[in-house]
Amino acid sequence: MLLLTAIVALASLVYVWTGDDPLGSQYQALFQFQLLGINGAFLTGDLFNLFVFFEVLLIASYALLLHGLGHSASVRPCTSWCSTGRFGAVPVRVGTLYGVTGTLNLATSPA
Repeated sequence: MLLLTAIVALASLVYVWTGDDPLGSQYQALFQFQLLGINGAFLTGDLFNLFVFFEVLLIASYALLLHGLGHSASVRPCTSWCSTGRFGAVPVRVGTLYGVTGTLNLATSPA
């Protein structure tokens, strides 16, 4: 998955560098934070870190949705995406899972 992510990221960056769109000065940093969240989610071994990297991924995706569009038509899709993403990132689920199983490690199974 990391190799596939790297290939897609490289293709995306090549497309962006050769394009004519003015992307602004924050695009590269937001893109790198997006990659950080994706790669961290693939590499983590417990649910708490998965939750943290998922949050980094979501925050970067929200900012990338609004970045560079610069008009009010971009706000509505971003609002829909943000509200949908909030349902998948509820920390209560992680706490409940820890309370039931006693661990957040993905490699151990509760007895």
